[in-house]
Amino acid sequence: MTESTLDYRQNRTAQGASCTSPGDLWGYLHRIAMDAHSLRHGLADAVTQVFAGLLLPDELGGDLPYVSDRVERLLFDDLMGAGVLVPDKNLATALRQTMRLLEEAAHATDLARALLDRAGDAVTAHPNQTRCTPA
Repeated sequence: MTESTLDYRQNRTAQGASCTSPGDLWGYLHRIAMDAHSLRHGLADAVTQVFAGLLLPDELGGDLPYVSDRVERLLFDDLMGAGVLVPDKNLATALRQTMRLLEEAAHATDLARALLDRAGDAVTAHPNQTRCTPA
């Protein structure tokens, strides 16, 4: 990553600050959801690459259709003492919790977008474009 943490944060803050309508907010929430899902999948790939080498989805086993869900299940097994993927229970717990939080962030933004859709015309942009108010 060539971008500094401060630059990244300022860029993301500017993206949020550029929202001037409920539609802009909806789009920004959509981007957050996509980022959260992508980060979760990337983390699953990184964990399997670092701790098990490159595993094919079939090699992860399980009845879950998505690799990231399978990795999360393996991390849960690891924190229960299985040591299948990550031998350190505390690290397995932290990695699993990070995956859970990313998934929850994606679901929360999806919910917020759905509520914005449902509110429809009931939410309009505030005249000074710094806040939204009920219509």
